[in-house]
Amino acid sequence: MSMDNAVERAGVVVLRDRHLALIERQHLGRRYWVVPGGGIELGESVEDAALREAREELGVGVTLGQLRIRIDHRENDGSIQRQWYFDAAVDDHDIRVSGPELTSGRGSYKAVWVPLGELDADRVMPSAVVRWVLEIEGRWPDEVVIIDERYPGGGAP
Repeated sequence: MSMDNAVERAGVVVLRDRHLALIERQHLGRRYWVVPGGGIELGESVEDAALREAREELGVGVTLGQLRIRIDHRENDGSIQRQWYFDAAVDDHDIRVSGPELTSGRGSYKAVWVPLGELDADRVMPSAVVRWVLEIEGRWPDEVVIIDERYPGGGAP
């Protein structure tokens, strides 16, 4: 599943009662939201990383579903990230950040439920995931959605 020279990340899309679980961030004077997820550690599978990140960032038991979205994304520094997103369910509605983010010293982190009708994809990272969630309204296609953000304008070099 890996791509040469790419940093890999894994995350979860948790929909419940027409709400999406997100991490509200306040950092360097900015307020924005992030889909729960993070880096894949050495020797960790994509699935294990998604589960670990979900438990750390949502603070509740998580049941991992199917792989739904893969994004190949070029960062501002030119590096490539491959991001894997699974659908998932939580055991409890009371979500809360419980992982290393609490002591990171990089602003605040808060797990929140955001109604689908109030989502602004431009203020959520990665925005492509939220755009898909809004488009499909929880009815995932059978195949994995592949999004290529490696080249400006979406074209190949």
